Amino acid sequence: MSANERISVDIQRYHILEEPGLKPPGQRLTYASPSVQDIVGQIFGDLLPNILYDDEGRPYYEMLDESGKDVCVRSRSVSSIEDIPPEELLALEVALEYLHGLVSEPTIAIEVRRILADFQLPDPETNLDRYRLYENEQGEKRLLVLWGFRGTRNAGLPMLATAALSILKTRVDTATVREAAIRQAQLIEMARSGGHFPDGGSDSARDSSLASAAHKMWERFSSVTHKFFGPRK
Repeated sequence: MSANERISVDIQRYHILEEPGLKPPGQRLTYASPSVQDIVGQIFGDLLPNILYDDEGRPYYEMLDESGKDVCVRSRSVSSIEDIPPEELLALEVALEYLHGLVSEPTIAIEVRRILADFQLPDPETNLDRYRLYENEQGEKRLLVLWGFRGTRNAGLPMLATAALSILKTRVDTATVREAAIRQAQLIEMARSGGHFPDGGSDSARDSSLASAAHKMWERFSSVTHKFFGPRK
């Protein structure tokens, strides 16, 4: 794929985020470090694309779909926060729950855990262009966040991921997210315990829909639940 067909990062405007702490520059892990991207990729799946570098050291984003095509190049920035499907906010929230559960995971290097504990995403109010949507092969709208960098000016500063999510949720019709939170809580608990997925106790159409949405979340992040919280039985 040529450079013209990629979503590149303007290194005059953006710098890579680094591990917090007092280490000298150049000795800190960055968000693009393989050990960080490995964990983040497993947690967030298709929400956060890979950060790669070309032969000249210029960073760009890439996320390949099942057919090997880069979804980044066909994604488009949202025109308003309200454009983001509530289900995608639920997916982001589930991923953040997993992330916070790994902050004290002893099998993960302490440097990586420092980044997870302070994990940042673009500020939706000043960097809305970093939040993009694309359609997957099933025609579903999916969220893609251009992450991992801070702007060289104040307007480009990121924020804690939980704060970014809070802003997004206050601006979107959160009825679906709020109702699905019940299923989400069950989902996360079952993931942690390695148990069966809860089928729900109601036959109503709404509960059936919510259970289906939660089931999709389980499948979407199944690799994370399997690796860090035990296999699905």
